[in-house]
Amino acid sequence: MNNYFVEPTFIYGNIDGTNTEVKWLIECLEKNCLVFKKLIGRSRIKDIKTCDCSNGKGFISKVYKVSILFEKKDILPYQVIIKIPCLEKVKQSCTLQKVQSKNAVLNADMVQALHLRECEFYETFTCIKSLKYPDCYGTREWNYGKQEGVIILKYLGDIGVSNDFFKSFNLQQMENLFTQILYLQSHFLTSNDETRLEKFPNLFKPERVVLRQPLFRKNWKLIKSFIDDNLWKNIDEDVQTLIDNIYYIIKYVTQDLLALEGNSYTFVMGDLWNFNILHQKNENNEAGDEICGIIDWQTFHCGSIGSDLARSIVICTDHVLRKEVIEWELLPNYYTNLKNEVESRGSHFKITWDMFKLNYDFCFIVQTFQLLYISGLILHTQNAPIEKGNEIWDARKKETGLKVYHAFNDSIQIAKRLRPEFLIIK
Repeated sequence: MNNYFVEPTFIYGNIDGTNTEVKWLIECLEKNCLVFKKLIGRSRIKDIKTCDCSNGKGFISKVYKVSILFEKKDILPYQVIIKIPCLEKVKQSCTLQKVQSKNAVLNADMVQALHLRECEFYETFTCIKSLKYPDCYGTREWNYGKQEGVIILKYLGDIGVSNDFFKSFNLQQMENLFTQILYLQSHFLTSNDETRLEKFPNLFKPERVVLRQPLFRKNWKLIKSFIDDNLWKNIDEDVQTLIDNIYYIIKYVTQDLLALEGNSYTFVMGDLWNFNILHQKNENNEAGDEICGIIDWQTFHCGSIGSDLARSIVICTDHVLRKEVIEWELLPNYYTNLKNEVESRGSHFKITWDMFKLNYDFCFIVQTFQLLYISGLILHTQNAPIEKGNEIWDARKKETGLKVYHAFNDSIQIAKRLRPEFLIIK
């Protein structure tokens, strides 16, 4: 392999900023990427440059764009992504929240498990037809303190871009996202592997999620400062009770709900929100309607049919589009399309519309907490000013506050209708 490089000793180094060996990266690319294999057959490698492109978005991993430059000047640089799990921001978050790492929702063991789960996805499920995941050229498990975990992925930054957190998806973007969810769920519902639930359980158990209670309370206090008092005062007591009962809510939605007669598990991506959905760039280099990639599969698991739908609806859309169009039109259409797709493949679709909607409603409550969590995280990582006076940030904070308010207001109505004990302090 030394003859692949202008400078033969280059092969013995690491990718800049990492402990990942150049030799391992090149071996994976040569074996698994036809484009790279053709390029390396035409020219030697002159240099390898690395750029951290996490842009503050990665919480439990660093993402590097690796550019491989060739000796022949007529060959453009070959670009690829390497994703490496890390604990840097997790530790910072623990410090800010004043909790010990071992008591945090995300600690070394959990991040290690999440990395392994993503490796398993790319090694096992990249056969799902039409699902827009990036090509994977190699994975390596993370052995904390001994071996750096790595995932090598196709670079999509030249064609794709994610929507900003503060910008709602439009109707066409949501329809295209629903199509991607349908591909994932229909694959599960038409295959016969009975061991999937044991292989891919939800890593976020109720006892782990409950550790976020202090952060939920802190973020809710922040959100209240963004909206009129006459809004939040009407729901404040119920929101506080929902936070108090988060363990019981998570347990019911992730365990008891799924055990109901007539219900069924399905594949859940688990983290469908703005930054993990890449849209085809339009003429203005902004997010267009078409989806070209869904990234970050660490939370992939078997779970509720309503989970990915609720997460994407609650987090990616504004409350007007959600309540007036998506929940009234897109959601029933999705159910019909999924049922038709599963049955067209010769499989039985046992979930009724009422059971489907029940799953969505309960998952909506859970994803409202995720919205609350992510809102605080984004505002913190983007250094949003606390005080008023910045016109752009004032508008963003108000819209975020209204989005969280309406999600909680609707969650309270769901709880009153379906599970009143969620609103009673235990």
